[in-house]
Amino acid sequence: HRSSSMGWEVRVFYPLTDGCFDLWQHLGVGEDMADLDPEERTDVYFHIGDKKAGLKIRGANKLELKLMRSATDNHKVEEWDKCIEARVESGMKGSHVSAGEVGIMLQKQKEIAGVKDIIGRLEAFKGMPIPRIKIDKQRKQDDISTGKCIDSSKHGSCHVTAEQTDMTVSLVHSTPDGKEVLVAPLGMFRSVCLERHDHHHSMEALMEVLHEKIGTPCWWMGYPEFVDLLFETTIASKKEDKDKQGALPSSSASPSSTTIASNTPS
Repeated sequence: HRSSSMGWEVRVFYPLTDGCFDLWQHLGVGEDMADLDPEERTDVYFHIGDKKAGLKIRGANKLELKLMRSATDNHKVEEWDKCIEARVESGMKGSHVSAGEVGIMLQKQKEIAGVKDIIGRLEAFKGMPIPRIKIDKQRKQDDISTGKCIDSSKHGSCHVTAEQTDMTVSLVHSTPDGKEVLVAPLGMFRSVCLERHDHHHSMEALMEVLHEKIGTPCWWMGYPEFVDLLFETTIASKKEDKDKQGALPSSSASPSSTTIASNTPS
Protein backbone atom coordinates (compact mmCIF):
# COMPACT_ATOMS: atom_id res chain seq x y z
CA HIS A 1 0.00 0.00 0.00
CA ARG A 2 0.97 3.65 -0.32
CA SER A 3 3.05 4.79 2.63
CA SER A 4 3.24 8.43 3.71
CA SER A 5 6.45 8.18 5.72
CA MET A 6 8.90 10.90 4.73
CA GLY A 7 11.90 12.19 6.62
CA TRP A 8 15.40 13.58 6.48
CA GLU A 9 18.43 11.54 7.41
CA VAL A 10 22.20 11.77 7.51
CA ARG A 11 24.03 8.44 7.63
CA VAL A 12 27.57 7.05 7.63
CA PHE A 13 29.01 3.52 7.40
CA TYR A 14 32.35 2.19 8.60
CA PRO A 15 33.97 -1.21 9.27
CA LEU A 16 32.90 -2.90 12.50
CA THR A 17 36.11 -3.74 14.33
CA ASP A 18 37.26 -4.11 17.93
CA GLY A 19 37.42 -0.68 19.52
CA CYS A 20 35.72 1.16 16.66
CA PHE A 21 33.62 4.26 17.33
CA ASP A 22 30.53 3.67 19.48
CA LEU A 23 27.85 6.34 19.30
CA TRP A 24 26.34 5.56 22.68
CA GLN A 25 29.68 5.73 24.49
CA HIS A 26 30.37 9.07 22.78
CA LEU A 27 27.00 10.40 23.96
CA GLY A 28 27.64 9.19 27.49
CA VAL A 29 24.77 6.72 27.54
CA GLY A 30 26.78 3.55 26.90
CA GLU A 31 25.67 1.73 30.05
CA ASP A 32 21.99 2.55 29.51
CA MET A 33 22.06 1.43 25.87
CA ALA A 34 23.98 -1.73 26.74
CA ASP A 35 20.95 -2.86 28.76
CA LEU A 36 18.64 -2.31 25.79
CA ASP A 37 18.02 -5.33 23.57
CA PRO A 38 18.71 -4.51 19.92
CA GLU A 39 16.13 -4.87 17.18
CA GLU A 40 17.32 -7.80 15.08
CA ARG A 41 16.22 -8.48 11.53
CA THR A 42 17.50 -9.39 8.08
CA ASP A 43 16.94 -7.04 5.15
CA VAL A 44 17.65 -8.08 1.57
CA TYR A 45 18.40 -5.16 -0.75
CA PHE A 46 17.96 -5.49 -4.50
CA HIS A 47 20.84 -3.96 -6.46
CA ILE A 48 19.01 -2.21 -9.28
CA GLY A 49 21.67 0.40 -10.10
CA ASP A 50 19.89 3.45 -8.70
CA LYS A 51 21.52 5.22 -5.76
CA LYS A 52 18.35 7.21 -5.12
CA ALA A 53 16.11 4.17 -4.74
CA GLY A 54 16.13 1.63 -1.92
CA LEU A 55 14.23 -1.53 -2.84
CA LYS A 56 14.31 -4.32 -0.28
CA ILE A 57 12.55 -7.13 1.50
CA ARG A 58 12.33 -5.96 5.12
CA GLY A 59 12.43 -8.83 7.55
CA ALA A 60 10.90 -11.96 6.07
CA ASN A 61 7.84 -10.76 4.21
CA LYS A 62 7.57 -7.02 3.61
CA LEU A 63 8.45 -5.29 0.34
CA GLU A 64 9.65 -1.72 0.86
CA LEU A 65 10.56 1.00 -1.61
CA LYS A 66 12.17 4.26 -0.48
CA LEU A 67 12.95 7.04 -2.96
CA MET A 68 15.15 10.07 -2.38
CA ARG A 69 13.01 13.13 -2.99
CA SER A 70 15.50 15.90 -2.20
CA ALA A 71 18.83 16.59 -0.55
CA THR A 72 21.02 19.41 0.67
CA ASP A 73 23.35 20.94 -1.91
CA ASN A 74 26.24 18.75 -0.76
CA HIS A 75 23.95 15.66 -0.61
CA LYS A 76 25.01 14.92 2.96
CA VAL A 77 21.48 15.19 4.33
CA GLU A 78 18.80 13.47 2.26
CA GLU A 79 15.00 13.38 2.28
CA TRP A 80 13.60 9.88 1.80
CA ASP A 81 10.04 8.89 1.00
CA LYS A 82 8.99 5.39 2.07
CA CYS A 83 6.45 5.36 -0.73
CA ILE A 84 5.60 1.64 -0.81
CA GLU A 85 5.33 -0.79 2.07
CA ALA A 86 3.49 -4.02 1.30
CA ARG A 87 3.41 -7.59 2.54
CA VAL A 88 4.88 -10.12 0.15
CA GLU A 89 1.88 -11.89 -1.28
CA SER A 90 1.00 -15.49 -0.47
CA GLY A 91 2.82 -17.96 -2.70
CA MET A 92 5.87 -15.75 -3.20
CA LYS A 93 9.17 -16.73 -1.66
CA GLY A 94 9.85 -13.91 0.78
CA SER A 95 13.38 -12.60 0.35
CA HIS A 96 13.76 -14.86 -2.71
CA VAL A 97 10.94 -13.13 -4.60
CA SER A 98 11.79 -12.77 -8.32
CA ALA A 99 12.16 -9.56 -10.32
CA GLY A 100 8.89 -10.34 -12.08
CA GLU A 101 7.05 -10.81 -8.79
CA VAL A 102 8.41 -7.54 -7.40
CA GLY A 103 7.40 -5.81 -10.63
CA ILE A 104 3.84 -7.13 -10.28
CA MET A 105 3.63 -5.71 -6.76
CA LEU A 106 5.00 -2.32 -7.87
CA GLN A 107 2.59 -2.15 -10.82
CA LYS A 108 -0.23 -1.72 -8.31
CA GLN A 109 1.38 1.56 -7.20
CA LYS A 110 2.75 2.77 -10.54
CA GLU A 111 0.98 6.13 -10.23
CA ILE A 112 3.43 7.12 -7.47
CA ALA A 113 6.18 9.40 -8.79
CA GLY A 114 9.32 7.41 -9.59
CA VAL A 115 7.80 3.93 -9.38
CA LYS A 116 7.56 3.45 -13.17
CA ASP A 117 11.32 4.02 -13.39
CA ILE A 118 11.93 1.26 -10.85
CA ILE A 119 9.62 -1.10 -12.74
CA GLY A 120 11.64 -0.39 -15.87
CA ARG A 121 14.89 -1.25 -14.11
CA LEU A 122 13.40 -4.52 -12.88
CA GLU A 123 12.29 -5.49 -16.38
CA ALA A 124 15.96 -5.66 -17.38
CA PHE A 125 16.34 -8.62 -14.99
CA LYS A 126 13.54 -10.78 -16.42
CA GLY A 127 14.80 -14.34 -16.54
CA MET A 128 17.83 -13.47 -14.42
CA PRO A 129 18.37 -13.23 -10.66
CA ILE A 130 18.53 -9.71 -9.26
CA PRO A 131 21.82 -9.16 -7.40
CA ARG A 132 20.99 -8.93 -3.71
CA ILE A 133 22.87 -7.63 -0.71
CA LYS A 134 21.78 -9.46 2.45
CA ILE A 135 22.26 -7.49 5.66
CA ASP A 136 21.76 -9.06 9.09
CA LYS A 137 21.14 -6.09 11.39
CA GLN A 138 21.27 -5.37 15.09
CA ARG A 139 19.89 -1.88 15.65
CA LYS A 140 19.41 0.44 18.61
CA GLN A 141 17.78 3.87 18.58
CA ASP A 142 17.42 6.75 21.01
CA ASP A 143 16.06 10.30 20.88
CA ILE A 144 18.77 12.91 21.49
CA SER A 145 19.36 16.64 21.21
CA THR A 146 21.98 17.69 18.67
CA GLY A 147 22.98 20.51 21.00
CA LYS A 148 24.52 17.96 23.37
CA CYS A 149 27.60 17.59 21.18
CA ILE A 150 27.86 20.80 19.13
CA ASP A 151 27.86 24.55 19.67
CA SER A 152 24.13 25.28 19.63
CA SER A 153 24.76 29.03 19.59
CA LYS A 154 26.35 28.56 16.16
CA HIS A 155 24.32 25.71 14.67
CA GLY A 156 21.13 25.74 16.70
CA SER A 157 19.81 22.45 18.04
CA CYS A 158 16.97 20.05 17.49
CA HIS A 159 15.77 16.63 18.60
CA VAL A 160 16.64 13.73 16.32
CA THR A 161 16.34 9.96 16.38
CA ALA A 162 19.88 8.59 16.65
CA GLU A 163 20.52 5.08 15.39
CA GLN A 164 23.47 2.72 15.53
CA THR A 165 23.27 -0.51 13.53
CA ASP A 166 25.79 -3.35 13.48
CA MET A 167 25.58 -5.50 10.39
CA THR A 168 26.92 -8.62 8.73
CA VAL A 169 26.78 -8.25 4.96
CA SER A 170 26.85 -10.76 2.12
CA LEU A 171 26.16 -10.89 -1.60
CA VAL A 172 23.55 -13.55 -2.41
CA HIS A 173 21.30 -14.72 -5.21
CA SER A 174 18.34 -17.05 -5.39
CA THR A 175 17.88 -20.15 -7.50
CA PRO A 176 14.63 -20.66 -9.48
CA ASP A 177 13.34 -22.97 -6.73
CA GLY A 178 13.82 -20.27 -4.10
CA LYS A 179 17.04 -21.41 -2.46
CA GLU A 180 19.50 -18.78 -1.31
CA VAL A 181 23.05 -19.07 -2.64
CA LEU A 182 25.95 -17.26 -1.00
CA VAL A 183 28.05 -15.49 -3.63
CA ALA A 184 30.46 -13.70 -1.31
CA PRO A 185 30.65 -12.62 2.35
CA LEU A 186 31.34 -8.88 2.39
CA GLY A 187 32.26 -8.28 6.01
CA MET A 188 30.92 -6.53 9.09
CA PHE A 189 30.03 -2.85 9.25
CA ARG A 190 28.46 -0.30 11.56
CA SER A 191 26.14 2.50 10.54
CA VAL A 192 25.32 5.66 12.48
CA CYS A 193 22.32 7.73 11.43
CA LEU A 194 20.47 10.85 12.55
CA GLU A 195 16.83 11.14 11.44
CA ARG A 196 14.19 13.84 11.69
CA HIS A 197 10.85 14.58 10.02
CA ASP A 198 12.12 17.93 8.70
CA HIS A 199 15.58 19.27 7.89
CA HIS A 200 17.68 21.10 10.46
CA HIS A 201 21.27 22.08 9.68
CA SER A 202 22.47 21.01 13.15
CA MET A 203 22.03 17.40 11.94
CA GLU A 204 24.91 17.81 9.51
CA ALA A 205 26.96 19.74 12.07
CA LEU A 206 26.65 16.89 14.57
CA MET A 207 27.48 14.25 11.97
CA GLU A 208 30.59 16.23 11.01
CA VAL A 209 31.73 15.86 14.63
CA LEU A 210 30.92 12.14 14.66
CA HIS A 211 32.58 11.62 11.27
CA GLU A 212 35.81 13.12 12.60
CA LYS A 213 35.67 10.84 15.65
CA ILE A 214 35.04 7.76 13.50
CA GLY A 215 38.06 8.39 11.27
CA THR A 216 38.71 6.54 8.03
CA PRO A 217 37.47 4.59 6.25
CA CYS A 218 34.02 6.07 6.63
CA TRP A 219 31.40 6.41 3.91
CA TRP A 220 28.86 9.23 4.13
CA MET A 221 25.83 7.94 2.19
CA GLY A 222 22.44 6.26 2.40
CA TYR A 223 21.72 2.53 2.17
CA PRO A 224 21.08 2.45 -1.61
CA GLU A 225 24.45 4.05 -2.37
CA PHE A 226 26.18 1.77 0.15
CA VAL A 227 24.59 -1.29 -1.48
CA ASP A 228 25.80 -0.01 -4.87
CA LEU A 229 29.30 0.50 -3.44
CA LEU A 230 29.40 -3.03 -2.01
CA PHE A 231 28.21 -4.61 -5.25
CA GLU A 232 30.45 -2.64 -7.59
CA THR A 233 33.49 -3.18 -5.36
CA THR A 234 32.80 -6.91 -5.29
CA ILE A 235 32.55 -7.07 -9.08
CA ALA A 236 35.72 -4.99 -9.47
CA SER A 237 37.58 -7.26 -7.05
CA LYS A 238 36.46 -10.39 -8.88
CA LYS A 239 37.45 -8.87 -12.24
CA GLU A 240 40.88 -7.97 -10.85
CA ASP A 241 41.33 -11.54 -9.58
CA LYS A 242 40.24 -12.90 -12.94
CA ASP A 243 42.70 -10.69 -14.78
CA LYS A 244 45.49 -11.86 -12.47
CA GLN A 245 44.61 -15.55 -12.41
CA GLY A 246 42.94 -16.00 -15.76
CA ALA A 247 39.82 -17.37 -14.07
CA LEU A 248 37.07 -16.28 -11.70
CA PRO A 249 37.80 -16.85 -8.01
CA SER A 250 35.85 -19.45 -6.10
CA SER A 251 32.68 -18.40 -4.31
CA SER A 252 34.62 -18.36 -1.05
CA ALA A 253 36.86 -15.56 -2.28
CA SER A 254 35.44 -12.15 -1.44
CA PRO A 255 36.53 -8.58 -0.82
CA SER A 256 36.86 -7.64 2.82
CA SER A 257 35.94 -4.27 4.25
CA THR A 258 39.62 -3.40 3.84
CA THR A 259 39.35 -4.06 0.10
CA ILE A 260 36.27 -1.88 -0.09
CA ALA A 261 38.08 0.87 1.78
CA SER A 262 41.09 0.76 -0.54
CA ASN A 263 38.85 1.16 -3.57
CA THR A 264 36.70 3.95 -2.23
CA PRO A 265 37.34 7.53 -1.13
CA SER A 266 36.46 8.29 2.47
